[in-house]
Parts: sequence; structure tokens; C-alpha cells
Amino acid sequence: MDAHALLAEVTALEDKGDPEALDKARHAYLDADPEGPDAVRVKYQLGMSYLFRLKDTEGAMGWFKAAAQDKSTDIAKEARISYALLLNAKQKRQQAIFELKKLLPAGVEPSIHTANALDFLTLLLRESKAADRDIEKAETQRQEHLIRLVETSSDPAEKAQWLLRLGAAYVDSNGPGESAKAKKAFTDVVKLGRAAGDSAIKSARTSLRTLPR
Repeated sequence: MDAHALLAEVTALEDKGDPEALDKARHAYLDADPEGPDAVRVKYQLGMSYLFRLKDTEGAMGWFKAAAQDKSTDIAKEARISYALLLNAKQKRQQAIFELKKLLPAGVEPSIHTANALDFLTLLLRESKAADRDIEKAETQRQEHLIRLVETSSDPAEKAQWLLRLGAAYVDSNGPGESAKAKKAFTDVVKLGRAAGDSAIKSARTSLRTLPR
């Protein structure tokens, strides 16, 4: 079978509830077309299958690393984050930090991928007891990206989620005036009303109750 037919088989098996046959088809497709336009997605899917179905962390890391090599796709960015988190789970924290920083080159536009990378990066920097200036730099960038995502979100439910994450970023930073900024972010969620979604409103009100008074 050619690569096109093998990919069609992968697609056909995705809804059939046979994960073993699906992974076999994925392997067959990648053997035929390892660098094709759908290869990154299939590699990432294999990584998820190895991690959650087979409980094979090493195998999952290999597939996530392979998927992350194509820097032009969003799936590759998700793969790099997954790879970094598994490195951290293997006690390779500095290597995990290095991988996350690859998603944050100078001038990178804020996106869900940069926001996710910065969430994890600031956490790992704090856990590794990095220099204060490095933590502060990452925290500032995290807040800047989240602020931009809040500002550019036209959907109230999406805006609410970014506001919740922004509030959490202020809480994590715990610098002068950050509690007041967190309060404003959570209050802004509540002000969005029902359009924000019941879950977001509940989370914002819970967060407001836990802030220092």
C-alpha cells in the first residue's frame, strides 16, 4: 500500500475502538512516509498512545521528541511540551526547561502554546530554585502573554479562561501589588456574567475568597 492508502486506513480505524490495530496502522504509515504532511500528527498520536495505553514512558518520549522536530505546526509545539514534561518526570529538569524555552524565542507571538510553555517553565524554574532574575523574567513574560490573550479574545468564555490563568499567574508571582491584580482578573471573570460559563464564575469566586485580604 502507498502512503495515501495507509493514512486512509489510520483514519478509518480511529473510530473503530481497536487501539492496537490503530497503532499498527500508524506505524505502517510512518514507515512509508516518515516526513509526510500528516507524519507529525501521527507521531504525536503514537506518543499519546504509548504514554496512556501502553504506559511506556520511554517510547512516548521518543515519539514526542520526533513530532517536535517539525517546528512549523501547532501539534509539534504540543509534542515539545509533552516531551519536556516527561523529561521533568524523569528528573531531567534542566533539560525540560531547555525544551520549553525553545517555544519562546525572542519576539514570539502569544498563543495557547506559549502560554502553556510559560506556565510550566515558571513552575520548573521555581522548583529548581533558579536565580530570582530568571524566575522574574519568565513570570513577567507569562503575564504579558496572558494579558495579550485576554485582550485578543472576543469570545467571553475563552476570555474568562485566560483571565483565570492570568489571575493564577499573579498569585504564583506573589510580588508587590500582584494580589490586587489577581483580584481584578478574577473580578473581571465574574463581571462577564453568564457568558463566561458557570464553571469559570465558580472558579473565579473561589479564587477571590482565597486571596489575602
